Amino acid sequence: MACCSISGCVPVSQHYERAEAPDAVYLQGLCGGSGPPNWAYYPFHGIFVSVALSPLQVGLHYPPETTVSFESNALTITGWRDNMLVTIPAQLSAAVHDVFGNSAPEQFDAMFDPLAANGRSGYRRSSAGRGLVWANFIGRDTNAPSRSVTIPMDLERAKIVIPAMTINGQAYPSQELSIVNRMYRGIIPVNC
Repeated sequence: MACCSISGCVPVSQHYERAEAPDAVYLQGLCGGSGPPNWAYYPFHGIFVSVALSPLQVGLHYPPETTVSFESNALTITGWRDNMLVTIPAQLSAAVHDVFGNSAPEQFDAMFDPLAANGRSGYRRSSAGRGLVWANFIGRDTNAPSRSVTIPMDLERAKIVIPAMTINGQAYPSQELSIVNRMYRGIIPVNC
């Protein structure tokens, strides 16, 4: 993403977390294409899954003729803090793609939204992903469903467990992904 004279840019150095997945591509989601590569986007049995941790979002990306469903809306994050096991339960809640400020990668812009009345929402900056459906889910706090979950930065040996799912009638077990802490140094827009 290039900085424009309207928004301005600043250099940053920050820690961030992301889920690690086999064969994943890591995408930048801030303002649709800048900031740390905090979205894991990976193939899974003929579809793609995306995971962002702050705030917690899980996406299912699939061709329109494909049927996909989670077996449960329960998602769990575990890790260690001060030698004690910490478990953070979350509930996945389907969410419409926001027009602005959804912190999603630019590559998701052209994907159809199954919750929008006409299948489209947001705006199109990219044609990447055209022809795919993007079912977006927000991780909600099980004790306060109006609040989205953010993974604490101080968890060690953290893992996220994505619920089991059924794809075209075939059941697949839950996925356990490691959560890693990374450093990002770069330029980000101040106002986008």
